[in-house]
Amino acid sequence: MNNKKRGKYLVSLRNRKGLTQQELSYLLHYSDKNISKWENGKSFPSDPNILNELADLYEVPIEKIIYG
Repeated sequence: MNNKKRGKYLVSLRNRKGLTQQELSYLLHYSDKNISKWENGKSFPSDPNILNELADLYEVPIEKIIYG
């Protein structure tokens, strides 16, 4: 899966939780600029801890975050 598709998936998960990028950045201790880059497909989190936190927060398996 490419980063653009992953980004769209991350946006849909965040919206489903009713969070803004700023709120998510506060929860993850990452900047909202990083969140924006992930969601726009410019980058993707490589830290396994962040991927686990996203999966826990969004209540989906980590594989769904990675592969969509």
